[in-house]
Amino acid sequence: MKRFIVILLISFLNSLTFSQGLINNATNFYLSANSNLILSGNANLINNATMTCATNSNVKFTGNFVDQYIGGTTTTTFYNLYIDKQDVSSPGNIDLYLQQNINVSGIIFIQLGHLNLRNNLVDLGTTGMISGENISSRIRATDVAKTEGAGTGIIRAIRNNPSGNVAGLGLDFTPATALGNNTRIIRGCNPLQGSGSFTSNYSIFRWYRIEPGTTMSNLTINNFYYWGGTNNPELNGHTEANLQMFQWVQYGAGNPQ
Repeated sequence: MKRFIVILLISFLNSLTFSQGLINNATNFYLSANSNLILSGNANLINNATMTCATNSNVKFTGNFVDQYIGGTTTTTFYNLYIDKQDVSSPGNIDLYLQQNINVSGIIFIQLGHLNLRNNLVDLGTTGMISGENISSRIRATDVAKTEGAGTGIIRAIRNNPSGNVAGLGLDFTPATALGNNTRIIRGCNPLQGSGSFTSNYSIFRWYRIEPGTTMSNLTINNFYYWGGTNNPELNGHTEANLQMFQWVQYGAGNPQ
């Protein structure tokens, strides 16, 4: 396969497109503000050194009909990340998957194709958000065989005194008291096992964990979003009408039980 070795790139152009494997293993890869790096065809991003994505820069994965991946030895920090992939022969089963953790400080736009965590972390930090997620183009975590719910990856955001649908993660909540600075909201895509008399029960392929910055608080859950409906991609075999919300860890008087 033909590959490109990038030594130093300072992009002043509006767009730069690669259609085959992209290797970044040199000193620096710099994507300037308001520019686009488009990875189409079977092009993958393999970051083995330093990749800098300036404010308002865009990295777009548009390889239709094939999976693409983000890998390498170094965690990549994107500003905006676009996923726009399709497959006529197997709709709803094409991924941009992770072989490495990534950070996103702007927006993850999911237009077509899934973002597959594959046991890795997407860190939205204090500013990142998700946009466009839908039942056939969503965040999921599978194994290599693309078994739904078989991956343990997570996506998280860090906010000060958060409430509402934070970062578009899909949990809309209101705390009784402020949770404090640097509170973490974490979403997972694998089933969790019940405890006590419910050890034979497993959840749907979605769960949330909130790690307060300073203060424990009762929460009012306004909405808990998941992908059910006709295709039932996150239901894990459950009947949607029978679902009940549960806490894996309960807190009483500030102590876990």
